[in-house]
Amino acid sequence: MAVQPGRPKADLANTLGVLLALEMGDNVMLYLDDIQHTNPEFLQKFISLCDSTRRIEGIWKGTTKTYDLRGRKFCVVMAGNPYTESGETFKIPDILANRADIYNLGDILSGKERQFELSYIENCLTSNPLLAPLATRNMADVYKFVDAAKGVEIASSDLSHDYSAAEYAEIIRLLKRLFEVQKIVLKVNQQYIASAAQEDRYRTEPRFLLQGSYRNMSR
Repeated sequence: MAVQPGRPKADLANTLGVLLALEMGDNVMLYLDDIQHTNPEFLQKFISLCDSTRRIEGIWKGTTKTYDLRGRKFCVVMAGNPYTESGETFKIPDILANRADIYNLGDILSGKERQFELSYIENCLTSNPLLAPLATRNMADVYKFVDAAKGVEIASSDLSHDYSAAEYAEIIRLLKRLFEVQKIVLKVNQQYIASAAQEDRYRTEPRFLLQGSYRNMSR
């Protein structure tokens, strides 16, 4: 697989990741994110991986290769938003969609709401200088801080890192503020998911294009 001039940056980043995954070859899950920003031709290159052929052409270090993944543990997971930044509807190419299992986030969240809500906190840790160190330590501390900020009695001795009393209190105060932002972003995202799951012919109001994203939470 080669990168063509003029293609979006998302195509370039994804192509480099794909080539590395193909070189690894076995026991690999290839994850492609934000596919609504990629060229449909890029996605169509995966068609042969999703049928009995299980082969794909590529170029590694200037040499053309055929990657044969028959009999190997190799899966491709793609994720994307139903709308592009311009507001246009994104659609997976039919020839690829017909060979894949497709899930809507709103349909598979049942029973996992807490994990989904926590993901906003986890993803914004590095955006704040006070919380950033938590991202490089034992993640169990993050969840204990979250519980403490929600009123659960957590002793500082239960944490893997030695936090001063002032640092502990400041983290709790900051998390409580983040919970308020989290609630708003989640409400926005719920409206986005509900709107995206609705067929255009049944709409009684315009599509809801404002997304409650991790990027917004980090800001």
